[in-house]
Order: sequence, then structure tokens, then C-alpha cells
Amino acid sequence: MPQFKQYQQGDDKPTFKELQNFVGGYVEYIYLSNGDMLAINEEGAYMGFKDNTEAAKIWHDDLRKQYGDRDDFYQLQGNVAHFIGGYADE
Repeated sequence: MPQFKQYQQGDDKPTFKELQNFVGGYVEYIYLSNGDMLAINEEGAYMGFKDNTEAAKIWHDDLRKQYGDRDDFYQLQGNVAHFIGGYADE
């Protein structure tokens, strides 16, 4: 079962190398309209990782706000890190 980690503003953030290890490869960032950021493995689908339904719900809810009620969005696979308010602390 894929992991889903959330980081709040002020939390210690993982380094890029730690993110690579967590997602299991190449890191891709998804920026949400509210300023949050998801870090995923960009090749998760090709590597056979299982769907991360918790992360996908957050992403799909954000996409629906922008593009309307659709069901043809990509799934997210593997471990996902969710940075509430983005990666950088203000």
C-alpha cells in the first residue's frame, strides 16, 4: 500500500535525495491551486506502483475546481508527499 505523508508549514522538510528515496525514483512536482505541492514518482505508473487514492483525491478535487466535474484525470501511483502551503517556509 502506498504511503502518503503530509508536511505542514514549519515542519522539517525532506531533502531532494530523501524525496527521491521516498517516492522510489524520479521526483515530479504537482502544484495545486491553493499553494500546496505534491511530490510523486513521475514514472510510478510504468514501474507498476499501486494507486495512491488518498493523494489522487486531493489532486482530482483541485483539478475539478479548475476544469469542472470530470472523471478522466490520471491516477497517482506510489508514495506521495504533500507539502501544505508549498515546500518553502515563509
